[in-house]
Amino acid sequence: MSTVPPITTEHPRKVYIRITTKPVERVNADGSKFWTVLARISKQTAALYGLAEVQRFQMTVPMAKVDDVIEAMEMVAENDDRLAFECDALGVGKVAEATFERTTGPDKGKTVTELQANIWPEGEAEIVEMPGSFKLSAGLKAKLEARRQARLDAGGIV
Repeated sequence: MSTVPPITTEHPRKVYIRITTKPVERVNADGSKFWTVLARISKQTAALYGLAEVQRFQMTVPMAKVDDVIEAMEMVAENDDRLAFECDALGVGKVAEATFERTTGPDKGKTVTELQANIWPEGEAEIVEMPGSFKLSAGLKAKLEARRQARLDAGGIV
């Protein structure tokens, strides 16, 4: 396990670990349970931490926060936003090949092998809402809503 030194004046930005899946229950060999999520980090963060070749990031969610993460993900999804950990630094554990079946995208149903890293937030960490990557301006959103309402008023389909 390794950790890159915390953010300094050379790297003053916070690290964001975007959560991409709801927590999934896992079971250790001894029968104890834990929950994991798949996560993403920026290409710049991956390069800074020596993870540029890693395609898949997994993070353990503390049991006490599982319900909060699930509910928060549902809430922010209503606004097309994302959930992320904002932290001072990124902890990096085991990096190894992982084989799994794709559940989405053009490769859905295919078994693939990718390089996976276990990561976690280091230092001061907070779960935050991040704007989604595809947003409509307030003006365009209002125009679309008015147009849809006009169609409904005229008896059409939205």
